Amino acid sequence: MQYIVKPCDCAVKQLQMKRFYFAFSLLIVVFLIRLIYVLSPPERSKGKRGKTHHFSARQPCSYNDTVDLRIIVLTYNRPKSLSRLFVSLNSLELDNHSAAVEIWIDRNCKTNKVDEETVKVASQFRWRGGPTRVHVHPTHVGIYGQWINTWRPPDDSINELALITEDDMSISKYAYRWMLAVFRAYNHRKDFAGASLTSYQMFILSLSRARGPVAGPKNHTVFMYKCLWWGAFAPQPMHWKRFQVN
Repeated sequence: MQYIVKPCDCAVKQLQMKRFYFAFSLLIVVFLIRLIYVLSPPERSKGKRGKTHHFSARQPCSYNDTVDLRIIVLTYNRPKSLSRLFVSLNSLELDNHSAAVEIWIDRNCKTNKVDEETVKVASQFRWRGGPTRVHVHPTHVGIYGQWINTWRPPDDSINELALITEDDMSISKYAYRWMLAVFRAYNHRKDFAGASLTSYQMFILSLSRARGPVAGPKNHTVFMYKCLWWGAFAPQPMHWKRFQVN
């Protein structure tokens, strides 16, 4: 014969109350930690070589400093691709303009864990052009959160330009010079929303059977067209602010 031992009713009620208070206290602690991460302003590194790991609220990020060029690097779990991107960034011609690199690392959508090797590669990067900072999202934000919430233009002018790039790109050493020329030439246009730093979508948008590149009139040096961009993009600040959710 088997016996099943049960506590008395009074002991059961006391045990249930203890479990309830423990679960409630744990919930309060988690809520407070979450509130601190979301509401606390991110710390900023002041030194040229300074680096800061911090959490950021899930809203467009405004930075404490203003630079001529802010490079936003979006990454998740591709440390080798990230390393190749860093090599190309070190050859970027800045022409004595101020610049900073902001590296944003997303988390796994299921486990909410961050890729440690990616964090290591990002933390070890020393950019010769200016400050380098590492930002780790508190939760998974995906492509939308990475692109939309990692740079809030300080104003509607082009005093600060952003180059937003994913980690599998290589940036030309003349990319910033090209960006400046484009913005100086076309920023006055109301329909100018930014400039893509990739050109392979010209083949995808082609209507010809040969899938050749989209081509404009031969007597024109610039061909402007609407397209979906990916990889690397320099948004026009005024349009980007309006595009973001305030």
